[in-house]
Amino acid sequence: MQLQDIRGNRVYGAWGEKRNRLALFVVVMILGYASIAAVTQIDLTTQVKGILAFAHGGTGVSSLAAGVARSDGSVLSTAELSGDATTSASNAVTVVAVNGTTVAVNDAADQVIVTTASAVGEWKTITGTEAGGLAITYNATTHAWGTIAVVAGTLVDNETPTGTINGTNETFTVTTAPSPAASLHLYKNGQLMISGGADYTLTTNSIAYATGAIPITGDVHRASYRY
Repeated sequence: MQLQDIRGNRVYGAWGEKRNRLALFVVVMILGYASIAAVTQIDLTTQVKGILAFAHGGTGVSSLAAGVARSDGSVLSTAELSGDATTSASNAVTVVAVNGTTVAVNDAADQVIVTTASAVGEWKTITGTEAGGLAITYNATTHAWGTIAVVAGTLVDNETPTGTINGTNETFTVTTAPSPAASLHLYKNGQLMISGGADYTLTTNSIAYATGAIPITGDVHRASYRY
């Protein structure tokens, strides 16, 4: 059975509200709550007092004296870091072990850390580098560091030695004294000449050819060296 008021309108509920009015009321309430939710904001600097919970973007604690905050807002202790790291009053985490293997502390300046197949770390001092001109090497089999000499100086390629090529002139010079002397590669018609007196002798930057090796007219004479 449906209830009607004196005008013949159907009514609902114990309060006798009309259906169309009830529906309008519900719509207005929904829109009102939505509007409030959309514009409500919190100013953390003026509206929040005390400790802000971790779930709301805070730490949940009044101070992080040392360590890192957990999800519940408390602080991770050294023990909870599995012994692989320690914390400091500045909230910094220092790694002291990797996969349970202790990371050694260097005992001198200018050291590098070396690991073996068992992941044991050890600091090594690289010797022999004080004079410079050396490159650092590493032997993955012996896990040893070393040094090798680095080629230094200026390279000169295909310089034409100064001197008359006529079959009788035996003395020629290059612009700069080769250093080391053994770096001089002297070519005649593309053939490498032998130093030490066999084909020529080098003195500072002067080349003295041996009899029988003197360049003759038409020969191509070139020198490459380092200094």
